[in-house]
Amino acid sequence: ATRLLIANLLWRLASDAQLFAAARADRELVGALVDESLRLDAPVTFAKRTCVADTAVDGRDMGKGDDVMVSLASANRDERCYPEAARFDVSVSRRPHLAFGWGSHRCPGTAAARMIAAGVVDVVVDRVSELGLAPEFTYEGQQGYDALRFNGPRALPAHLVAAPIERAR
Repeated sequence: ATRLLIANLLWRLASDAQLFAAARADRELVGALVDESLRLDAPVTFAKRTCVADTAVDGRDMGKGDDVMVSLASANRDERCYPEAARFDVSVSRRPHLAFGWGSHRCPGTAAARMIAAGVVDVVVDRVSELGLAPEFTYEGQQGYDALRFNGPRALPAHLVAAPIERAR
C-alpha cells in the first residue's frame, strides 16, 4: 500500500501546479500533504472485520461472527468530522484519519509509510522544478479484486523538469 500512497501523492502534486509550488516553497507542508493524501486518497479503502459480539450499528443488526466491510474511504470523508471533507487542503488542521486503521487493527507500518512518502516528496521537490501529468494521462485505478480494497493509479506518466543543481562552493 505504500507504493499507492506515493502514487497518490505524486498524482496530487502533478495535478495541481499551485500545490506543487507550495510544497517546493514550504517544507513544513510535507507532513500535512502526506496526511491529507492519506485521508482523501487512502491507498486502502476497505477493511474486512468480524463481529466479536452481537451488535447493531445505525439500526442494522450484526451477529457474532458476521463479516463486516468497513469503508475507510467513507469514514475519512465524513462531513460530521471533516468540514468540506471532499476538498484537498493542506492548510487546514484535520482530525486524525483512518487510512491506517485504528486501535489494535492499526497498520504496523504506519510510521515507515509516512517517512518513506515524505522522503519521496522531499526528493521530488528538491530535484524537480516542474511537475505535470503527461498529456496522454487518464486516471485508471486498480482493477478486479484489488479495486475493492486498493486506491491509486495503475500508472502515472508525468512530465518532469529537473531543478538546477546547486553546488556547494
